[in-house]
Amino acid sequence: MIVCRDLTKRYVKTRMAGQEEDHTDDGASRPAPKGRIFSTKKGEIERIRFAAVDHINFTVNDGEIVGILGPNGAGKTTLLRMMSGLLEPDEGSVEVILKDQKADNASEKNSETAKNSESAKNSESAKNSESAKNSELSKASDGHLAGPMELKKNIGFLSNNTRLYERFSARELLRMLGGLYDQPEDVTEKRIEQIFDRLQMREFSDDRISSLSTGQKQRVSISRCFIHDPSVFIFDEPTLGLDILSARVIIEMMLAEKAAGKTVLYSTHYMEEAQKLCDRIIMLDHGKMIENAPVKDILEKTGTDNLREAFFALTEGRADA
Repeated sequence: MIVCRDLTKRYVKTRMAGQEEDHTDDGASRPAPKGRIFSTKKGEIERIRFAAVDHINFTVNDGEIVGILGPNGAGKTTLLRMMSGLLEPDEGSVEVILKDQKADNASEKNSETAKNSESAKNSESAKNSESAKNSELSKASDGHLAGPMELKKNIGFLSNNTRLYERFSARELLRMLGGLYDQPEDVTEKRIEQIFDRLQMREFSDDRISSLSTGQKQRVSISRCFIHDPSVFIFDEPTLGLDILSARVIIEMMLAEKAAGKTVLYSTHYMEEAQKLCDRIIMLDHGKMIENAPVKDILEKTGTDNLREAFFALTEGRADA
């Protein structure tokens, strides 16, 4: 499970002073925000501070696939990078809650409500012992993982512009990453074999990455996310530009992780794919969350039969938002 609370990221953009309106992705316009004006040799420019992600809150549960949808510039990639620990938010927090930790928390809560004083004393002792055991994993309370390093150990993140070491083979790359995660060699080798089978990579597992096709390279990129067996997966447009066979392999992998009780969050521009794959959809527009609901509920709310038309219906009239 992963929890986002009030996630916010602000940036500064520049433009020529005097521009009266901004344009959205669909060609609509809205009044331009005002910023500080500076004089340069080319004329006056205006610097404007804006929120790429604006106070977003949601939870993705175990055994759930949630899709992040929105036009270019909506804040999808910024949001996912903050959730993965690669980008520090200006405000808000991200927490990963592991299955065993949730069970421990529930047990502790039941112990605390017990009326027997001896039981309460034992519960407090157990809590202190568990806290000491997890002290190296997390600085947050209640067994939640919140620090950047703790998040990265429990998240598999795929960016849509992931770079690979092209002189390596897929096998060499995964062995190196297993070492970075301080995994025993036998564990890493076992996971490599499992990944090659699940992602259908055996035929090119020992070829240089530089010689691989686009679809094969994408499978190598995704394999990186599985080598440390994380509890949460975050994919930023994982099927972008892939042929139908490569895309199917990746989709089947996501469904398998869902069935295993893992948390899966991914962004895409392929509305039809998201409609079939996702349990829930989060829609973003200009950095704000405009919808967070199951696909069926969104279609009923908008009176449409597909996510593409539903998105158009939800964003109509938001040019001035």
